[in-house]
Amino acid sequence: MKRQYGTGSITWLSEGKAKLRVWFSDPSTGQRRQRSETVRGTQLEVEAALLNLRMRYDPSTVAPKEVTLDVLVNQYLNARKKNGEPRSPYSRHKELGRYNRHIRPVLGTEIASSITTQDFNRVYNQLQESLSPSTIQKINAVLGAAYELGISLDKKFSDTSVLLLSNGLVVAQEPEILNGGTPLRIEGDNLRNTFAARYRRILSGSTGVDIGYGNSIFDYEEQYHSALLDRSYNEVSLDVFYGMAETEYYAGYRYSSTDFEGDVLQVPGLVFNPAARSNHAHAGYVGARHQLDKNILANVRAGVQNIDYYDFDLMPGLIPEDESSPYVDARMEWEYAEGSKLVAGATLARGATDLQAADQEISSVYAQLLHKISGRVHGTLTGRFQDAEISGGGEKLDGKEESLLLLGASLTYAIADNIWAEVSYNYDELDSDVPHRSFERNYLSVGIGTTY
Repeated sequence: MKRQYGTGSITWLSEGKAKLRVWFSDPSTGQRRQRSETVRGTQLEVEAALLNLRMRYDPSTVAPKEVTLDVLVNQYLNARKKNGEPRSPYSRHKELGRYNRHIRPVLGTEIASSITTQDFNRVYNQLQESLSPSTIQKINAVLGAAYELGISLDKKFSDTSVLLLSNGLVVAQEPEILNGGTPLRIEGDNLRNTFAARYRRILSGSTGVDIGYGNSIFDYEEQYHSALLDRSYNEVSLDVFYGMAETEYYAGYRYSSTDFEGDVLQVPGLVFNPAARSNHAHAGYVGARHQLDKNILANVRAGVQNIDYYDFDLMPGLIPEDESSPYVDARMEWEYAEGSKLVAGATLARGATDLQAADQEISSVYAQLLHKISGRVHGTLTGRFQDAEISGGGEKLDGKEESLLLLGASLTYAIADNIWAEVSYNYDELDSDVPHRSFERNYLSVGIGTTY
């Protein structure tokens, strides 16, 4: 089968093998000449080879309206050299994989000369939700090089730069927990608001910075919970990262301030002043993200954190002056099918507690399966197990241990592009050394949501 492409043609000799012919005008004689070449590859690779052959002998014969982005990128990736050095098959495989996964489904069949910078920015904005800046930069580099090598279009791609903002408001109810008719926890409304901002920028090459800010507010109606949990939390962070091939290394610092704002609580034998738990915290860490293959991403972070309870003397003997502990966060994601992935990890960190104590050191393991059942239906399975050791609170609490098991399952149906319905079931089980604190809980929920 023979197909014409402007001043060139492709004749398929067999599956995966084709003969290319190009016609051009000899600049020295003005006579019309022909060149041929036999190549192997896919349809796209053969079309890219034809484009390369035409440009080799007479670039003026190449009409931009003929060249799709797919052909342009394949032409670049089939070039024998990259940056003046022989191109390795592995390099081509990785670059082609990035393009096929992230760019081709959206822009691959578009005419290259008609694609605007805004088109690419739109795609990049979507990719920034799931990919690291270094990976986006690698995709960007392939596209930029393809344009430069292919038809010398005057396209410039700016450094990756993104600002992410999010806010979540939850109005909920703390359920009553009974032990033989005795209320251990009292039912009551609460409000939680969480705001986050992140700015990421590539500075030069594969080096960049990630600046973050977060704010959380917790407001409980019932006096007991209000005294123990009402607080405002502010955090700033700075990460510096460096990308090498499929691995990104980073180091960072995080500072946070927590102000407990509830009223003084008077219970039998104790006057509890929430302000004693207010603190400043510092954490330093190093980490790495590594793309094990095209579907598996690993992220490991480790460091040290210190918490300074600057008003500990308001509750001497119950609140320590400061606490230091290791910090570890290891996570792996496996995208085993389109729209489906398995996430698993382990953490070690300090966190707040709803007891008359400073905090607790928590070690946990977790896993989450997100499965695309059909185009509109997604299922989720979640499991988490954690051990915690309480710090502070006097002899009755300090050093006590707790274990928490969380299991959940949900089913989500997309009613429309931006509207969905969900049904979920969760099981919680707390086993505590603190008397009368252990419990089991089952709850079923249904809901509807939208994005805009």
